[in-house]
Amino acid sequence: TGLNRAIFIAPTEVVSDSAQIYCTGGFYDFQQKKAKFLGDPQYINSKTEATADSIFYDQISGEVRLMGQAYYKEDPKIANADVIYYNEKSKSAELIGDGVFVNKETVVNGDHIKYDQASGNVKIEGKGLISDAPNIIEAESIDYMEDGFGVLRGNVIWSDTSAQTRVICEHAIYNKELQYVKAMSEINRPYMETVSEGDTMFLAADTLISYNEIVIDSLNVSDTIKILKAYNDVRILKSNLQAIGDSLHFNDRDSLFTLFEDPFVWSDSTQFSGDTIDMYLKNSTLDRIHAKGNGLILNQIESEYFNQIKGRDIEVFFAADTLDQMLVEGNAEAYYYMLDKFDAFIGVNTTICSKIHFKFSEKQIRDIRFYESPTSKMIPIQEVNPIALRLSNFFWNEKSKPLSLEEIVQWRTAPIGGGIPLINIDSTEQKKEIIDDQKKH
Repeated sequence: TGLNRAIFIAPTEVVSDSAQIYCTGGFYDFQQKKAKFLGDPQYINSKTEATADSIFYDQISGEVRLMGQAYYKEDPKIANADVIYYNEKSKSAELIGDGVFVNKETVVNGDHIKYDQASGNVKIEGKGLISDAPNIIEAESIDYMEDGFGVLRGNVIWSDTSAQTRVICEHAIYNKELQYVKAMSEINRPYMETVSEGDTMFLAADTLISYNEIVIDSLNVSDTIKILKAYNDVRILKSNLQAIGDSLHFNDRDSLFTLFEDPFVWSDSTQFSGDTIDMYLKNSTLDRIHAKGNGLILNQIESEYFNQIKGRDIEVFFAADTLDQMLVEGNAEAYYYMLDKFDAFIGVNTTICSKIHFKFSEKQIRDIRFYESPTSKMIPIQEVNPIALRLSNFFWNEKSKPLSLEEIVQWRTAPIGGGIPLINIDSTEQKKEIIDDQKKH
């Protein structure tokens, strides 16, 4: 009574106006309104449950400290950590050591997690992970807000488990509702990897943006399409396909990649180019290429020997990942080497017409049909100068062909301004910019 303190030496229940506490040891200071509860204590009020090895409570400040195997629950939120600090007045919490925070469908893991109940914001300091089905987000620092916005910094990995896709970068902005991710980097460029049937495709660019787009068909049925946009120095690497371009658009409904501005695509020893190139994949395998505007296809036979085909539009069809058919339309022109039954050169056929249809077998031309007043000439192989025999827009760009992941993530020039400024989307105006950016794309 002199200290105005109660010391608990047996199973004890403490009841206040707003809470109940159970313990087997500890003390309560009536004057300072502070308490420490030991022996697997439990803290319960109308909305909250908490347990730990020990609990410290300061009624005046509203501070609650859960020490050792800490557990906190306030529907729908659940928290586990080595230590949990919670303040009843500010409605804020910190989880330290193997922290797990669950809020509705979102699961947050990290060594130091801060949660502000008033704003709903979650901040992870040190490496952390957010599971937000179907997405999993990892980063060295995560600011995640109740309205779905998030800022990710340091070794960011954003995974879409449903699409078997990952985006790896140094900084990213994320919005859950829009399924919007904007990836940026300073040292190595951001890149995406997609795994299908045991093969991995890598795509790198200065900036990557991914989001979902809802489309409504003529029957008023809605469908969700995943869109990817990559811009500035796009490079693609796959075991059987490589490509470059200034920018790229992809949608998963058609499995269609569109490359813009000086695009090049390589498959085996064949190079495709045009003003714009569409690439259609089927089961992660190249199904069709459409070179639109100034289409050019070069097939290297030997060092200086090339089959060459150009036209306004060129469509190339593949079967079992092998060249199957080709349709050239508009100012079609072709130089191709003729072989005898022993696969020895016998000459070069040059043809000009409106339209050409090729059929292939075992990577060799087996059937050709020319349409609308074709003009052809056969040049004997003895008279052929392979270097001089070039179409007007011939350009063999093999030196730009991506060969490794390390190569496609390298900057060709330093980022403008020397890097990327720290990302901050605390203001309503900045969030609106992100939403408008998503709508614009």
